[in-house]
Amino acid sequence: MMEFHDNAHLAVHDSTISNVIYHGPIYNAPIITNNFANLETMVPIADKREMLIQVQQKLAALSYLESHEEASRRTDKNTGSWFLDTKIFQDWCNTIGEVKAVLLVGDPGVGKTCLVSLVIGQLLRTYHHTQIAYCYLNSQEAEAQTPNKIVSSLLKQLLSTYSSLPDLAIRLHDQLDQGTPQLEVLVTTLLNLLQDKQTPTFIVLDALDECKESYQQDFIHFLRQLLQANIQLFATCRPSSADIGDLFNVSCCIKQPIRANPSDIQKVLTRKLESKISLGKIINGEFKQEAIETIQSRAQGVFLIAAMQAEHILSLTTKGQIRSVLTQFPSGLDNNFKITLDRIQNQHSDDRVKIALEAMKWIIHAHRPFTITELLYALATELGSDIFDSDNLTTPLVVVESCCGFLILDDEDRDDAAVKFCHSSVQDFIQRQQLPPPNFEKLVTLTCLTYLSFEKLKVDEKILLWLDEVKALDLLSRFYDYAAKHWGEHVEECYDDDEVAGAVDTFIGKSDHVRLWGQMDYGAQNTEEKICNLEWRNCLPETVVTCNHRSMQE
Repeated sequence: MMEFHDNAHLAVHDSTISNVIYHGPIYNAPIITNNFANLETMVPIADKREMLIQVQQKLAALSYLESHEEASRRTDKNTGSWFLDTKIFQDWCNTIGEVKAVLLVGDPGVGKTCLVSLVIGQLLRTYHHTQIAYCYLNSQEAEAQTPNKIVSSLLKQLLSTYSSLPDLAIRLHDQLDQGTPQLEVLVTTLLNLLQDKQTPTFIVLDALDECKESYQQDFIHFLRQLLQANIQLFATCRPSSADIGDLFNVSCCIKQPIRANPSDIQKVLTRKLESKISLGKIINGEFKQEAIETIQSRAQGVFLIAAMQAEHILSLTTKGQIRSVLTQFPSGLDNNFKITLDRIQNQHSDDRVKIALEAMKWIIHAHRPFTITELLYALATELGSDIFDSDNLTTPLVVVESCCGFLILDDEDRDDAAVKFCHSSVQDFIQRQQLPPPNFEKLVTLTCLTYLSFEKLKVDEKILLWLDEVKALDLLSRFYDYAAKHWGEHVEECYDDDEVAGAVDTFIGKSDHVRLWGQMDYGAQNTEEKICNLEWRNCLPETVVTCNHRSMQE
């Protein structure tokens, strides 16, 4: 999977973690182990079992298991195992000596996430009786990955090893009963649980740098506290994250630069080039080895570059084309991104170009991860139409192929598979480009409002009690959830546009459509709050206000 850059550790410092003092402006959650020592006699064990279930249900955790399964699926099974035999990993996971934290630092695309999935898998196989918690951060979902949810995810995993709620988490239970707990309570509970364990806990965090900038201060403070706790910490980040990297410049931590292992790149390239049977007679023998060696040398230890160049080769049809392209491959991520973007924009079919550009911009503008079905229905919606024409639907394969490897599905066999960029650095690159169509936020807003206004997506006042039948409508299982929950957020971005204002007025004037939207409990917690400061706020029908009040009370 990777190799150690220059095979050298960064110099360790004389300071120790205990000397690191943080004077943060938000909170300071010290490690306290005896605050709840007398609670054991106050709460019956049966109640604690029920309280544990309640806490686990209410913690707003991230989908850590799904993230790990996806990372494991995307990791080539024949790569990376060498890392598990290295002294660094062995010293860390066996808690030999004083290595309590490892930070792997590598450029985008070198395979850090894949390596993390291997580390987690090894820990789960080896230490199944020991506490293990992990979290994959991802800039494509940065808005949702708040420090609160990151800590909640780790807490939820740790609490799964208990048969009843430990005394140290009683305060957390009480705060969850009152709503969203304060971050200080989450952190303090986590640290107390870690401190209370007799055996070390393994915590693995991928892509520390991909925590949203506005959350960084709280997140760095949390990392600082983790390094003081009774845990073994394994993490990854990019070299640009100086503030995070500095936390690991202490004697009991190893901060190690990494890049992709050449042998692993060869294995991945061989598998990719052999995957297209139609090119088997063209890319074979010495020519296949020449292609692999050329791509490997240009990749400079970055898996992502090698993968994109292999995708490019697989799109060609003759040995002459392949040989010509091999001589032109550049080095560097952005240069390779530009080549792939040129391939997208120069496709023979204008429809495929339009699908690719709009699909990528939908993923960028969406306020949460998109499923492939949601994307297909968004792309197929005709602005201003009263009906949805299923003849406008394309297929997942067409979308993925049109994007030339930039977009992938997290599970190709599921209709609700998430569609996302193959790597966060690809999304960063696309966001920097001035790609058509322009004013895309407006297009997204109008698409949402058009979808909500389809003739079939309304409910007569007389049949409000038959919502189970309404929810079974095919269109409700497609794009409705996203449009209903997030149209107000998109309106905020372009509310001064006359066409958008007209579309909002048209929608809120359709009482049967608004009634369905309100009855589906979307109004109160999402859209109405998002548009409360806009001039048409007072135009919302009384039906919606009533439904929203009921929803908020629930």
